[in-house]
Amino acid sequence: NYQDDPRWMINEINAVFDSNYPVFATIGDHENLIDKQNKKWAPGLEWPIYQADFMRRIKNSAEKADCDGDFGVNTLCHYKGIGIALSGVGSDPGNLKNYHTYIRENLGADASPWKICAFHRSDWDINTEVQQVAEECRRAGAIIVVGHDHAYGRTKLVDSFVNFNVVGESSPILI
Repeated sequence: NYQDDPRWMINEINAVFDSNYPVFATIGDHENLIDKQNKKWAPGLEWPIYQADFMRRIKNSAEKADCDGDFGVNTLCHYKGIGIALSGVGSDPGNLKNYHTYIRENLGADASPWKICAFHRSDWDINTEVQQVAEECRRAGAIIVVGHDHAYGRTKLVDSFVNFNVVGESSPILI
């Protein structure tokens, strides 16, 4: 949300999806910006507005999801047989919440046949906290979805996020 306006973004989502359609989202950089004049990152007032709307959508959707944890920060949801982990790793300043431990203990122990692990940051080449979360997601067998650098379409098969070792770039990816 480059407008730094939760209401604007929620209206954009509502223009595409029904207002009760479930949205599984994580906290990102723009939801933390309080001091717009000095561009200082800090825990912000914007994320709780998104969080409340996304939780309301899930509660009111026709096909309810079951979510446990701090929504969009350390969360495990189940929706239509899919285990969905939502992590605030790297985007939740000042709130070190052992994200990788949460993923390991919750998504790692989850029996869902399909798993998705979502978080905003993708700087695993320099951020050990993000590396640890990505590695726990990989070990849990999850599809990893990130958004920070808009790399959605650049999928690679990786066998380690600690050493960042790419083992496949075929299209489609063959495991």
